[in-house]
Amino acid sequence: SQEIAPFLPKSDISTTVRNLAQGIQEGGKEIRVFMPRFGVINERRHQLHEVIRLSGMNLIVDDVDHPLIIKVASISAARMQVYFIDNDEYFRRKSTLTDDNGEQHPDNDERSMFFCRGVLETVKKLGWQPDVIHCNGWMTALMPMYIKKLYKNDPHFTNTKVVYNMYNEGFNNNWDARFAEKLKFDGFADDVTNEFAEPSLVNITKAIAKYSDGLSVGSEDLNPELKAIFDAAECEKLDFVAEENLNKEVSEFLDKVIEAEVLNSPMQKSTFTWRKGWFLSATFLLLVSTATISCKKKIKQLGQDVVSSEDLINSGGIDTFSIETSSYRTDSIQSSNRFFGILGSCNDPEFGAVNSEIYTQFRLINTSPAFDLPNITIDSVVLSMKYSGVYGSPGNQTIEVYEITDSEPLSDTATYYTTTTFQTSGPNLVVPGTELMYLDPNTVSFEDTIELDPQLRIHLDTNLAWQLFNEADANPATFEDSDVFVEYFKGLR
Repeated sequence: SQEIAPFLPKSDISTTVRNLAQGIQEGGKEIRVFMPRFGVINERRHQLHEVIRLSGMNLIVDDVDHPLIIKVASISAARMQVYFIDNDEYFRRKSTLTDDNGEQHPDNDERSMFFCRGVLETVKKLGWQPDVIHCNGWMTALMPMYIKKLYKNDPHFTNTKVVYNMYNEGFNNNWDARFAEKLKFDGFADDVTNEFAEPSLVNITKAIAKYSDGLSVGSEDLNPELKAIFDAAECEKLDFVAEENLNKEVSEFLDKVIEAEVLNSPMQKSTFTWRKGWFLSATFLLLVSTATISCKKKIKQLGQDVVSSEDLINSGGIDTFSIETSSYRTDSIQSSNRFFGILGSCNDPEFGAVNSEIYTQFRLINTSPAFDLPNITIDSVVLSMKYSGVYGSPGNQTIEVYEITDSEPLSDTATYYTTTTFQTSGPNLVVPGTELMYLDPNTVSFEDTIELDPQLRIHLDTNLAWQLFNEADANPATFEDSDVFVEYFKGLR
């Protein structure tokens, strides 16, 4: 999709895509959502982070290499991830589709080409074989043409359908006069590029309608020129649907498109079986600059009664075969708001080495403490963490502790991932000589003569306690409220 709330301000497109994606997912279909990482999107606020395994590819547009960067963020309320297509030249500018004067960016044609190809290449890396791509917004308009022409021989998209959702939002200035030439360099034949001699919104929509398996209307009063294109189209169509019925109507429409014959496919007249099981069948909805992928659960077999059951040859046999397995690194997963934190390293002979660290924050139990500083003697400072279990075997681990000095404190309402990091500074706070510790959840600890629950007890530099005591003495307001305190002492890693 071209846009989706809350990453960009609410609009017909961003709101429709946001609600539609969540509704289809809650209807039992698995989805993926894509949009451009426009420079006006606040990465820190929305917790965007790069997915290294999906990034690193270069896409050539108009004979120039452009690095493809993939980032991801979550919409927690919808339990939904959004993938962002990023590139410094195309999307880092502090605007979306127009400049400060409201003028369309002159390279919007190239941005659309890069976005559509970036989504398709990323879907391949994710291992998804989408049943349908739902495009929202004119920046996604080229997707039907890419699927039906440039990627038509790619087995990953053999049976993929494309639905284009039409909105009034468009562009007034034609795309670059060299747009057809750029498409030709991309690999499109003359019969395709000739349709874009005058790349206006209406002409582009006319051409794209021919390559779409379905058209839908996203604006209640579609402008007459676009409405004429919609009415004349011979593919599956869904007219405007009110918001209260949108999720149900669109979901049923996509199912209908999926079950129809594949447009321009070599398999169009052959007998075939739908991929069985939701985990093998994904529906991909590209929502304006956002795309969603959902799973198709319905099983349908065409031609299953062609041969009489009496003429079937029943046979059976036993054979042996070997299965080779390997570990596969998935996208980063959410690591915040977990019941337990994982700390330490594990070296498995099959799966290799894994290291895990914890970022933690401290809250005040009581506010406005009073310390008699001249008479205080600090014997020790201990960071204690109760054991809840262990992976692998107990053994020696080298422990390091650092103070978090990031510009912003950790937030209990934010979403963090296994790839999220925070800036730290200063020396290792663990008392020198005690860094090597034997981690065993069965170890019994004592405080004086009192037996404690099994716990990891890390002795820290007493200067950390003096730092806090001196702050309480010099600035009592720091200890009057937990939110103020975490602004001062942001936690430990």
